[in-house]
Amino acid sequence: MRLKYLTMVVLLLPLLLNAKAKGGAAPSMGSSKQRPPKEYKLMNVGRLWTVVSNFGEYGDPNSQLPTFDWPGGTGVYYLWEGRLWIGAMVQGTPLVSHADYGAYEWDPSEGSTFEVLEGKNAISMRDLVCTFDDWNPQYNEKPLGLQVHQRVMGWSIEEFCDFMIVQMDITYYKEHAHFKEDSLDIYVGIAFDADVGGRISPDPHIDDLVSFDGDTRGEWTEAFYPALHQIVPYPYDYVTINPDGTVADEPDGIWDQLLIWGDERDEKVWNGVEMVNDTLYIWRNFSYIYDGDNPTRPGDDEGEPNDEGHLQAPGYIWGAFLYTPPCPYDSVWIDENGLECRIPRPRSHTWWNWENDPGTDADKFAYMVCKHPFCEYPPGSGDYHCFMQHPFVWGADEFDYRFFLTYGPFRIHDGETITVVWASGVGYGLNGGYGEPPIFEEDKWYPGARYGVERALKAYYMGAEHSDPVHPSSPHEDKHYTIPVPPMVPYLQYSADPARGCVVLAWSDIAETTPDLKDGQYDFAGYVIYRAAYKPTGWQPIIGYYDSTFFAMVASDTVFPGFKLPETKDTVIIRPGEVFPHSWEDTTVNIGVPYFYVVTAWDRGRTEPSLLFPLESAKINYMKDEFGAEIPVMVGTPRIDPDKVLTQEAMDKITVVPNPYIGSAYWERKYEDKIMFANLPGSCKIYIYTLDGNLVKVIENTSGRGSVFWDLTSRYQQDVNSGIYIYKVEALDPATGKILTKMGKFVILRGETY
Repeated sequence: MRLKYLTMVVLLLPLLLNAKAKGGAAPSMGSSKQRPPKEYKLMNVGRLWTVVSNFGEYGDPNSQLPTFDWPGGTGVYYLWEGRLWIGAMVQGTPLVSHADYGAYEWDPSEGSTFEVLEGKNAISMRDLVCTFDDWNPQYNEKPLGLQVHQRVMGWSIEEFCDFMIVQMDITYYKEHAHFKEDSLDIYVGIAFDADVGGRISPDPHIDDLVSFDGDTRGEWTEAFYPALHQIVPYPYDYVTINPDGTVADEPDGIWDQLLIWGDERDEKVWNGVEMVNDTLYIWRNFSYIYDGDNPTRPGDDEGEPNDEGHLQAPGYIWGAFLYTPPCPYDSVWIDENGLECRIPRPRSHTWWNWENDPGTDADKFAYMVCKHPFCEYPPGSGDYHCFMQHPFVWGADEFDYRFFLTYGPFRIHDGETITVVWASGVGYGLNGGYGEPPIFEEDKWYPGARYGVERALKAYYMGAEHSDPVHPSSPHEDKHYTIPVPPMVPYLQYSADPARGCVVLAWSDIAETTPDLKDGQYDFAGYVIYRAAYKPTGWQPIIGYYDSTFFAMVASDTVFPGFKLPETKDTVIIRPGEVFPHSWEDTTVNIGVPYFYVVTAWDRGRTEPSLLFPLESAKINYMKDEFGAEIPVMVGTPRIDPDKVLTQEAMDKITVVPNPYIGSAYWERKYEDKIMFANLPGSCKIYIYTLDGNLVKVIENTSGRGSVFWDLTSRYQQDVNSGIYIYKVEALDPATGKILTKMGKFVILRGETY
């Protein structure tokens, strides 16, 4: 069983040494002498938030750091742990170098760094680069002699914001191998142990379902279709997925497992001379996991509905390979231009539940090559499947599943490097849908997993000059990832001013002074300030500052037809010769409410050589602490003037916010676990009692401030329970020597948070 999900979210911490979770002991995280430490870094530039490690693990199995948090900042996790496995049969011995909870055989390479690349060194809007290998004897007795140079990329632009792309250059070093062969035939696989609805559900792992969408080499003639909740012929055609990710519920004559390449301006095909407009039909070939109906609860809870019935976890977490070197399972043919065409195809899509986790290299390798007993269906038939069916087709129920997508074998020689590129993300179901608050924005369409896979492939081949998905190239053979980028993210600071009851913001001018990283133009066009309450998501635009020429172009609706700027409460036009501001005061805040702020920068877009709508920088510059945890700002109250006589009228203004305190809200974070006593004298005592009169806590305000916080712990440092509490504030009036009091009640509703 998994432990309950913790309420604290701490970003960019080193891997916790004493954490425990289901399925085994906590991993040992020591490292040998000259190797850097194992650590995580955050990928949060888009709508998908997660951490990435420098040892072949994706996400944090301790469930404290964002782990496929989608939409980012809502605290709904889709992954428990992602793992890189590379295997080979060497001298009759199956070996798999792996990341696996409690047994991490990958280790950061000596002399390597875990970098966040910025500016011209970056390909995407968030580049995380590291190097790790499998030959540290502390972790691996029989290494394959492989080193992986990994680059993880993410974007904030709407059509590319729901996934990350992982590029891996894999090098074989015979000298570090247990069996010192001149070459190896290796398989590369990504295993995802997904728990859809993590942190919002006490048992998100036991009601998941798993499947595959793509070319099964004829193994499937029928499949379970989740949207219809029934088994249907496979492949099938039920919907039309539009280029913008929306869906029409009608067939279009094209199997739903195929994406259409060439129906958009940026999707070109190589004809041997130039890139041209053409249409290709390509299998998506992705594995996915989604939330099913929990058999231990009454009623249908697929998608983890809240008390109002709104789905909190309707997403499908997916993984797909965008590029691999040639292997025997690829589709290969000659096209009408005499060019060899190739579509990389999986070796296997397998899955298992937590009762069948492969504990040995032999078991892991057996899943890679479809020879594990769990791949045999019907059991005992001798019929092994490389594309395992949906559990319902094989007579299994919802449970704690993992998917394992494998490609290969790839021949690699001593000193040689091969490159694979894979992507993973979350989509709203297979085909998309409208989300519902509070997790999703009102009336906003969220594209499905199928669209996410197509966007990832488009991101990979964006800008290619002599390759496309059926004439594939590695990242080192052609241009890739030439996605337009928005301006640099301004550096932002903000703080509360209780004397004036406002929040003061200040930000840098880096977006104005830095040219576009793709074409070198100075194209800054304006700022927008956003605010969010309680959590850093669901941003509300407050005020926009725009260059007058740019604003007129957008308002005309002819230069960028259909494009709209955020609907801010206030708009300020900056005319030629005027200077853009770099500070602002928010005087509309509520006392005691935790707020977050971001300031985004806009560029002017492009009309040449092709139309490109204006782009906005990512909403990621809200303030964070030294560990990377997001910091809310609360406006308190000024103290009662000490030069005046303390009156009962002044004492009666003392209040508690928020009241009621709802500790089980989905946005709750441990470091926000507090309430505020406001409008206090600068020197006073606060007594907190249960309803039956037991003393819970005494808080002394000797700071001279007009507000203090209580962290909801008792005088014995224990978390207090839900209930009604009584408070009494006592203060001495120095002018009269009298003790004045104020009594009141507040409510704590502190349901369990996972």
